Amino acid sequence: MPSDYQLLRNALLNRTSCVALYDGYLRHFCPHVIGRKDGVEQALCWQFAGESSRPLPPQGQWKCFTISKLSQLSTTSEPLRNGEAGHTGKPTTCVGVVDEEVLL
Repeated sequence: MPSDYQLLRNALLNRTSCVALYDGYLRHFCPHVIGRKDGVEQALCWQFAGESSRPLPPQGQWKCFTISKLSQLSTTSEPLRNGEAGHTGKPTTCVGVVDEEVLL
């Protein structure tokens, strides 16, 4: 059975979305960058639906997930959603050493 890191990597490479629990909230998201920061596996994702500790904007929001904190992770048949650059662009501090990245 593939690890959560491998599932996210495959979703990124295949440009599909994912669903998982994170901090007790069900989240629908698309991984855009995976790698490590300070030795910890991280993923920068565009969360477009589901729940969050704070209200999720209707269009979605960038989220940084520590991969070991994801549970019940699965991929879906929904295609990748690009996310919004916003006034500051795509966050760059989530992943220090990039393994894979969606190039738009």
